[in-house]
Amino acid sequence: MTSNITYNQIISLFKDFQSRHYQLNDFYEGTIEELGDSKEIKYPMLAAIPTNSRLEKGNSDNFSQTIYRFNLIVGDTVNGATEEQNVRSDTAQILFDLVAEFNRNEFYFDNNIIIESTAEFIPFTERFDDLITGWVLDISIKVPFRYNPCFAPADEKTLTEIITNCNA
Repeated sequence: MTSNITYNQIISLFKDFQSRHYQLNDFYEGTIEELGDSKEIKYPMLAAIPTNSRLEKGNSDNFSQTIYRFNLIVGDTVNGATEEQNVRSDTAQILFDLVAEFNRNEFYFDNNIIIESTAEFIPFTERFDDLITGWVLDISIKVPFRYNPCFAPADEKTLTEIITNCNA
């Protein structure tokens, strides 16, 4: 890819993973507060909740990378206390599958899409309206920032024009 990788493209990668994974039945993107509000969820599900993201400068002191940060949630319903451990195990494995795909698939290598150094797994039980069990993966996806002012959908002005107008 020669252009920037957008937020929508990152979400499409998560959604594509969900559609190909045999254990996942649904996908959600949005805020944690609205999870489950827009439609009935088919479990197990993958949810991508965006959190603080950032631009990072490279060696040349120019911005060179975009870091998209997400809480990825994989959860499932539990039918009795004895099944809780199995659900926790299965949902963790699904997140391991996602991390493995980002780390091993040639597409991600070719496009410099990588998981930043650490990915933290946080277990949960009886959360949300449906009282699901699973894991939250706090993950940062690093992509190249290939941008210059010519890409902006705006009229070009020279710095001289801008300064002259500000001093008028």
